[in-house]
Amino acid sequence: AIVNPDYVKPTRLVNGDKLYDAEIADRLPKAFRVMAIYFAGLTLISFFMFRRKGLEKEEASAHNSLLLDDDNMEVKVQSESIRKYLLQSKFWYIFTMNSLSSAYCLWNASKYKDFGFKHNYDDAFLTILGSIGLVFNGFSRLAFGRLADYIKVKTIYIGILIIQIVMSATLNQVAGIKILYSIYVCLSFLCLGGHFSLFSIICVKVYGITKGTKIYGWMFFSFVVGNVAQFALNYFLNNTSSYESMFYIFAGLAFISFILIIFFQEKDM
Repeated sequence: AIVNPDYVKPTRLVNGDKLYDAEIADRLPKAFRVMAIYFAGLTLISFFMFRRKGLEKEEASAHNSLLLDDDNMEVKVQSESIRKYLLQSKFWYIFTMNSLSSAYCLWNASKYKDFGFKHNYDDAFLTILGSIGLVFNGFSRLAFGRLADYIKVKTIYIGILIIQIVMSATLNQVAGIKILYSIYVCLSFLCLGGHFSLFSIICVKVYGITKGTKIYGWMFFSFVVGNVAQFALNYFLNNTSSYESMFYIFAGLAFISFILIIFFQEKDM
């Protein structure tokens, strides 16, 4: 709304890409400043929400000091224990699954608008579509978490992978059809939310509640790897003639994750 409140279409052709006029481009720094103030405000609010219950020195007894030493030793043991799990092949097996299968969803989240412009969709439509997609993304994190109470996580993940394989293999063919493109974008956001929800559950089921929540913090870096993968593919295959090849690669990555989850042996999964 700040950069392009009138939803003006990009018209300037530069190296085959359509760019916005200077009047619109000049508003971008202001948008960044507004976003910076917004996020700084949220961070400041979060800072004041922290509460720490201290222990006054004069009330600390020798017994409490002993308990504190025991706690420090327990933290050290847990740290060494987590490091042991991070070096196991099982961790990297799950890490690889998420890195490969999340790539397409992350591409959709960052590039659905640029891809829509190439099919002559206007900015207003794509902005609304992105807003609806974000609702799907947020809702799916709750829905898949709830669904995991009734259906095995492995089954849900397989379902997400099948959807992704079909979408990535056929997106280039249906992108020119407005309603189908809308459905594909929303489903991609749905699958992205599913990844965030399911892999936290997988970590807890494989490693237990205490260790699983800590290991998921490290497992989260698999989304970084998936994002780098989609960026690299989009960077080298960003013209219209190569998009189909890129989408087939995304389908192949999801298929590899499909094979990996099929052979993943873990109870209660």
